[in-house]
Amino acid sequence: MLTDIEKRELKFVLMKVFGEKARHWEINEDSVRILSEMMEKARTCSQAVNSLPKVPGWQPGLGFIPSQIIGALYREIRNGKNSILETCNTVQLSPYAAAFEMASLGLPVHFPVCY
Repeated sequence: MLTDIEKRELKFVLMKVFGEKARHWEINEDSVRILSEMMEKARTCSQAVNSLPKVPGWQPGLGFIPSQIIGALYREIRNGKNSILETCNTVQLSPYAAAFEMASLGLPVHFPVCY
């Protein structure tokens, strides 16, 4: 069971992510599960994007692949495994907003929300 403080804090986080529409959402146990899944999917997406080679603006030479590997490792160390890219966060907002609205109304939410 969530305390009133936890509900307020979760609503604050949701308003930062989803804007004013989150102000009217009722916070419950499903809200916590949805947020947890959303954050994990965003982390997985961010790790995948960070490991992709960056597209060069020229014909790459022999040093391109090693430099990309070094760059990917550097980004992972610099950003950490819990870093979330804005791109990954933005792309997934719609299905999670709908899930938060359903949970707020007491409707059943099927997990995982996104595959």
